[in-house]
Amino acid sequence: MNALNRSSQGAAVQAHIRALPLYVPGRSEQSVAREYGLSRVIKLASNENPLGCSPEVGKALAEHLAHGQTALARYPDSEASELRHALSRHHGVPPECIAMTNGSHELIDLCAALTLHDGNEGVYSQYAFQAYPISIRARGAAAIQVAARDFRHDPDAICRAMTKSTRLVYLCNPNNPTGTVLRPEDIERILGAAGPHTLVVLDEAYIDYLDPALRPDSIGLVARYPQLVIARTFSKAYGLASLRVGYGIMQPEIVDAIARVRPTFSVNALAQRAALAALADQAFLQGTQALNRAGIAQITRSLQRHRIEWIPTHANFIAIRLNDAAAVAERLLQAGVVVRPLSAYELHDFIRVTIGTEEENELFLRALLQAVEPA
Repeated sequence: MNALNRSSQGAAVQAHIRALPLYVPGRSEQSVAREYGLSRVIKLASNENPLGCSPEVGKALAEHLAHGQTALARYPDSEASELRHALSRHHGVPPECIAMTNGSHELIDLCAALTLHDGNEGVYSQYAFQAYPISIRARGAAAIQVAARDFRHDPDAICRAMTKSTRLVYLCNPNNPTGTVLRPEDIERILGAAGPHTLVVLDEAYIDYLDPALRPDSIGLVARYPQLVIARTFSKAYGLASLRVGYGIMQPEIVDAIARVRPTFSVNALAQRAALAALADQAFLQGTQALNRAGIAQITRSLQRHRIEWIPTHANFIAIRLNDAAAVAERLLQAGVVVRPLSAYELHDFIRVTIGTEEENELFLRALLQAVEPA
């Protein structure tokens, strides 16, 4: 037993790995309920779909499991062929241009594995997804954070930040956690500045919430810019966060490279069946989008009425500016409402709240108004 307790300082873990920040997800309902002795907790911290997922998903999983014990004993299709072909038809691209991964986060990380090593640089924007610098630094590369402008990616600054050592650029559109968007011409300008030897990952996890009139033709850009990788996920609008299904659209050569570094069978069989059913139910997706639009209007009307600042959003969450945001987030926890403080993003006076159902939004607003003006 003493051997297990010895110091790990001499362990064969590289120093830059031990120095990486730990990604901390939003708190679960169960942990908050236990800590505060609550019977009901509303989780609005992780940008999950408040409607859950399509009812067709449950039917598809039940049908899969009806095959008996062997349904879980067999390895899944490592290429997720049926799902890739369904996505091919949905997006109008060849199946060989699609890579399946364990959530879009795995694809984001694998792109760093493809491109970076000691001496390289990866570029990302201030106030963007926390995972980007972790993936860059894990490869021993320098993580170059570019200052945002009005909480948005600054295309000019991103272009200026790229050097001959830059091999990877992360763009988040709509951006998490601010909900801001890049104009299509800005994305193309960054691609042009990056050149053919720098991989550009366009993280579109929240693209299904963006007004179609504002959506870039990112898939069309893949044919013109072979260094572009588009990252998508079933975790958000499709409501499959627990099953971890992501995919990327890119040139076949990059798909092949991803296959060489991706962990074996990273998208499990249940996840593949669920994603197929979710993709087929576009009516559920439309209902999700309508609920989100209504929820944004509901929350922002109240914020405006009470003169509380927020960042205009194009995603399924809102970043709200508050005096002593950390204390307000704690008071919300005590009231059974879980939101995300944004100190880890250097947005110390902001919280991020996921758009919920009409009832959840109302409960959040009531709790927020009490929390910002405690008795």
